[in-house]
Amino acid sequence: LASMHKPMRKRCEFLQQKKSSDEIKEYIQNYCGFVGVTSLSCAIFSFEPVGASEPNLNIYEEEGLRMESFETWPQEAHADPTTLAKFGFFYTGEKDIVQCFSCGGRLVNWEETDDPWTEHAKVFPQQPYIKHILKTSFDVTKQKQNPGAWKDLILTNQSFEITLALFLHCPFIVVAFDEHEELQKKLRGAYDDIKFRKMFSFGNSSQFAIDLKLLFGDLSITSKNINNLPLQLLVLPEVFETFHSITVLEGEAGSGKTALLRKTAILWASGCCPIVSRFKFVFYLSLSCRERDQSLAELICNQVVGLKGLLTEDSLKNICQQLTNEVLFLLDDYDEMNAAPRVIQDLILKNYLNKHCLVIAVRTNRVGEIRQYASAILSIEEFPLTSTLFLLRKLFSQNAAFLERVLVQLSSDSTMHSILKTPLFAVALAKYWTQSPNGSMTIDTIILKAYVLYSSLKYPQKSDHFKTVLSACGELALQGLFKSCFEFSKEDLSEVGVNGDDALWFGLLSKFTAQRLWPLYKFFHLSFQEFLAGLRMSELLGSDVQEDVEKGLQYLQQINTFVKITGRYQYVLRYACSSPVKAVLKIISHLLSLLSGKESCEWCSENDAYLQQASALQLMQQQLAIAYFSLYPKQYHIQFTEILLKLATELAYQSDMVSACAPMLLQFLSGKELYLDLFDSDKKFIHRFFLDYPESLYLPSRFKKIIFGKEEHSDLSIPETSYSKLGVPVVNKEHASAFKHMNDFIQKRNEHVDLCNSVRGLYLRHLPDPLIAPFLQRKYHKKVPHLTFKAVCVHSFPPQDLQNLTALFSAFDHIKLNLHHCGSLIESIKPAIEQNLGSFRICSISSTDLSAVEENLLLSLSSLESLKVKGKMLIPETLFVNLDKYAFLKELIVDLCDAQFIFDIIPEDFKNLHKIEKLLIYNVQFKSSCPRLVEFIQNFQNLSVFHLKNSDFSALGALMEALSSCKMLTEIQLTGLPFGDEDLFSLAAALPNLTGLKVLDLERLNFINKEASEALNSLVNLEELSLTIGEGISHKSKLIVQQCSHFPNLRKLELNECLNDEALLEIAKIADDGGFQNLEFLLLRTNHNITEEAWRNFFQILSNMPKLHKVDFFRIFTHQIKCQAATVKSFVQCVSRLPSLSIISMIGWLFDEEDLKMFDIMKKHHPQSNRLELTWKWTWPVSPIINE
Repeated sequence: LASMHKPMRKRCEFLQQKKSSDEIKEYIQNYCGFVGVTSLSCAIFSFEPVGASEPNLNIYEEEGLRMESFETWPQEAHADPTTLAKFGFFYTGEKDIVQCFSCGGRLVNWEETDDPWTEHAKVFPQQPYIKHILKTSFDVTKQKQNPGAWKDLILTNQSFEITLALFLHCPFIVVAFDEHEELQKKLRGAYDDIKFRKMFSFGNSSQFAIDLKLLFGDLSITSKNINNLPLQLLVLPEVFETFHSITVLEGEAGSGKTALLRKTAILWASGCCPIVSRFKFVFYLSLSCRERDQSLAELICNQVVGLKGLLTEDSLKNICQQLTNEVLFLLDDYDEMNAAPRVIQDLILKNYLNKHCLVIAVRTNRVGEIRQYASAILSIEEFPLTSTLFLLRKLFSQNAAFLERVLVQLSSDSTMHSILKTPLFAVALAKYWTQSPNGSMTIDTIILKAYVLYSSLKYPQKSDHFKTVLSACGELALQGLFKSCFEFSKEDLSEVGVNGDDALWFGLLSKFTAQRLWPLYKFFHLSFQEFLAGLRMSELLGSDVQEDVEKGLQYLQQINTFVKITGRYQYVLRYACSSPVKAVLKIISHLLSLLSGKESCEWCSENDAYLQQASALQLMQQQLAIAYFSLYPKQYHIQFTEILLKLATELAYQSDMVSACAPMLLQFLSGKELYLDLFDSDKKFIHRFFLDYPESLYLPSRFKKIIFGKEEHSDLSIPETSYSKLGVPVVNKEHASAFKHMNDFIQKRNEHVDLCNSVRGLYLRHLPDPLIAPFLQRKYHKKVPHLTFKAVCVHSFPPQDLQNLTALFSAFDHIKLNLHHCGSLIESIKPAIEQNLGSFRICSISSTDLSAVEENLLLSLSSLESLKVKGKMLIPETLFVNLDKYAFLKELIVDLCDAQFIFDIIPEDFKNLHKIEKLLIYNVQFKSSCPRLVEFIQNFQNLSVFHLKNSDFSALGALMEALSSCKMLTEIQLTGLPFGDEDLFSLAAALPNLTGLKVLDLERLNFINKEASEALNSLVNLEELSLTIGEGISHKSKLIVQQCSHFPNLRKLELNECLNDEALLEIAKIADDGGFQNLEFLLLRTNHNITEEAWRNFFQILSNMPKLHKVDFFRIFTHQIKCQAATVKSFVQCVSRLPSLSIISMIGWLFDEEDLKMFDIMKKHHPQSNRLELTWKWTWPVSPIINE
């Protein structure tokens, strides 16, 4: 640049500071920067530098574009879009808000009688109305009247401005004199004409166009050698410097080839760029016309207005002969040699004699033939993201909020970065957002639709053939996705009827031949393959030919799991539903049916190479995996429901088919549980659906909302103390990995808590306005059935959230309130509770100290049906003293740490609450109040669930007699109680009366009496059984196992600390003979009397348990088993025979590397391979002693 600067800027002050006047003079005389051109052959015109008068670029100056912005104008709006556009307004995409393109003023709430001009002047008197054609101040006529004015205004991004700064901001401009002034004048006028400067990339579909004189984004251009290897990256002045002899400019469709050639002509016409001004004539020619027999002069005259009669074949010949390399031909849309006009073929073939400068723009796949004639090859690479942002910033400078939304979307989606490859795509975004200011279509859909439209408009005379090739390429794309194929051979193309040359011609495929024996074909981006696949699926499903429909359904039915719809096929489905067609109904119907299918929950991880190209899908799959591998099927059922609902509503709205899909969506919502977070943004389609169809609020069985505050680190000192009593484990070196230090677990736990706290701190509101909006517009103000509201570590509510909470509570008939570590919160939300006292049916208070005000407020919940008080907290005495006030109470759950005398303060009238169905009592000490509990139970004839755990309760005989009178009882848990022989006899005597019992948990009861252990025969409806220690159980363990085989509905069997070898083998034999067919959980913990040989025999026999989901064979490390190879082999074979098994706990069993390798090999072939988990390591507060 410095070498070019010297001769062109001899009066530059900056240059004079660096070089002496003699050095400058000498360099000017000897300079030959371009072939055959020196500075002595140029003359100097003076121009004023660019000043503050540079205009602001505003795309909405064009009335046609303002009119296009009203495409999504609400039908119920009163103002006329044509009138608004005429008077300078464009639509913002929100409500009926319009904005003046000139002053930026916004107007809303239009009435039929409003006059746009008057309203504008009234609201914005300081700017009544600026003329909507700002460019008149820069009109060509005015430039003629003031020839000293700056002639060209170029807005470029930073790198372009830097590289041209030396040329554009100095007081002298070099322009070549020539005797053909009139012809030059006409050419300059033609290239400066708005029709030439503006590029309409999408034909008549939009009036959106970019004025290349005012706006041009940096292209990434690389020079290449004759072997097609890259040499260096060039900036624009360096690109212009390469223009000598024949320069081939290659690039993909829409990469900016035409824009660059036109920009070159525009710069030449302006006279402001000395590098281009070295040419005395510049002829821009589009070779898209197919009239091959025209002369060169005819081609030029037909494309440049005003040259007919002025430019003849003879005069052109004279110019070319005289000026040779001072004539520049810009040849655009070159396809192949035999398709170009003959005169262009001659121009290229004979240029070694004529020595003109030719720049030939050609698609990358067509460059092979022309490369042999090139003296320089330039390749346009992917369009820089900075250039895309620069263009959008200039085009939408009046809309900061819009630009912010674009930046957020670009920053959060790496796929979008990779697909924004060309200026065409940036223009496509601008065109779409001009027509749809608040459009919901995703960026990738906009881009890919635009590319197909661009390709079809490129060859309008072959539109039917283009559609045929597009359909065939769609079939190729669709088959490729289902076969995990992203590169294709000629045979692959032939199989689906794709003509490779045609697909390359239309830019639908790319061809790769370098260092390959056979060429490969690919789509230019994975998203484009998905897009064409989606178009093809839509074409098949919407066809009138039944054979095509069946073929489309075959593809669709293969997308049959949640992993597939959130992974590889998500975008195919989106693209298939990108327009209102019949296929949308079939696709959404198929999606909504997945929730009822068993195979839809099957987990099969997607190809990592595929997911790496789509970060959003990768994150969604990780979240899905967390839900899927959790122990709570209900939780991932809710998550899958939300996934389907979000996707289905999005597809319905984006295809403009929501009214047709609404009945299916409404039916799907019936009976589902949904989180209110679905509504946390008014941009979400599900939010929009509930607003458009308010009856949908009454269909889900329950809505849930969970809010989190700052969570504290967990206190693990108590379990550490408990573990330390067992001593320090001792293991051999090869088994040292069986013990993980608890500190690592604590650190990770605390890091997780800190991370969650930091993320939650970003949310300014617990209940943002969009979240409650659907409930404010419910039909007839009828209340929605159920809400679960849970708060964790939240102690106060800001006023705005409290107002929304009050509105939310008032919308529901039944409210479940669940508070965990939320001191003072009840008092903080007191207004919201007081206004809806009759709606609260369930209240759960955990580790939350209550004030007197809060206790009294809870007592005023007159319709309460369930009360749970749990955790480390002060005993809410006022609450317990007045329990009889809850006339509708059905459930009471008390789980307090070493609570004393609670049943001493519970009022006598509590026994009159005859609706009690569930009574759970944990960690409560009774002392002398045992008879009160017995009396209460005797009056609770509807009692169905009773738990008594970790207590000093001693009157078991009276308790069992009372329970025997409860004919509705289905579940009993009696654990950790000090029962003696008499108590156990009472229990055994009562069990035959409880024939409806389904769950019996007697864990940690010491059964000494052998006869009492035989009392299970009558419990034929039993589904869950938990028994534990005691001589009686151990002596009768085989008999108990045999009794269990007669419980056909048994789902859970837990036998801890009580089995011997014989009883263990009996379990395996019964299963092998067809028993335990419904068993899902087999828990045989701390059975230290069982030998390793018995376990080995047990593993060899155990099979034929189709529903077994979890096994637990835990052992204390003081009785750990170092597995022999034969035991491991039997265990692995056993697991392979249990098709539903996914959770195995074998803590206390020592495995070495070879053992685990054997397990992993089997796991790969197991039906639950993606879920199967073996847990065998201890988490311990001290490190083990290692025996070397």
